Amino acid sequence: MNAKVLFEAAQTGNYPAITTAQDLALARDEAGRTALHQAAKTGHLPSGTTARELGVVIDTRGRTALHVAAEYGHLPEGTTVEDLTESRGKLDTALHVAARFGYLPGNAAARDLARAKSLLNGWSALHEAALYGHLPVGTTPSDLAGARCHGGRTALHVAAKSGHLPKNTTIEDLLDAMDVTGWRAYDEAVMFCNLPDHLKILAVPVATSYRDGAAGPRLLPIVPTVAPVPTRARFIFVAVLLIVVVVALSACTCAFVLRCR
Repeated sequence: MNAKVLFEAAQTGNYPAITTAQDLALARDEAGRTALHQAAKTGHLPSGTTARELGVVIDTRGRTALHVAAEYGHLPEGTTVEDLTESRGKLDTALHVAARFGYLPGNAAARDLARAKSLLNGWSALHEAALYGHLPVGTTPSDLAGARCHGGRTALHVAAKSGHLPKNTTIEDLLDAMDVTGWRAYDEAVMFCNLPDHLKILAVPVATSYRDGAAGPRLLPIVPTVAPVPTRARFIFVAVLLIVVVVALSACTCAFVLRCR
């Protein structure tokens, strides 16, 4: 079947008789995109197309047709979290895309999103949902704190930065979530002015046992920590500073010699 005809049909939904998803998958344009990707974008998928059929067709950008359907909200009826998780493109799963654009299946849970990890940095679909504010119903701060990418950054850090913390988030939740540098989700919320109104206080009543095992409550002042500068960054800074000093001295020396002449 002519590829141009199939692309036009994917745009309008007027398919020739007995057109299947496989027919669209075989039709590619000059840029390497398939007619099935186009149909997933416009929502004009052939009757009976399943999520699994969309999840195995990859374009030259490393996206499956299911990634495209998840971006534009045209997921086939009956699409499950498992379908989206198993559909992996160049780096991320289709579940990452659905979490980014807010088209998650109704049965999606935080633990499902936490298991879907990017091949690049371990960024989970739950991190993506926390960044864009599309958290599944019932997501708790504990769910977010348990999802970590490379470097130990939790989804709670991301929610604190973007301002999408769950309503039941407590100060203890934010203090306990730390990355490998010791930077807390609390520090993230303060830095980006996203601390919830009920937590905007100078000192918080916290049991002493929360910190040192002793009994009895006391006020614990909360001050944002400063993430330590990585050794490599310090080395680069010193090297650049030395180069600047050497160049400046060389320029002064040349100017002095020329003046003496």
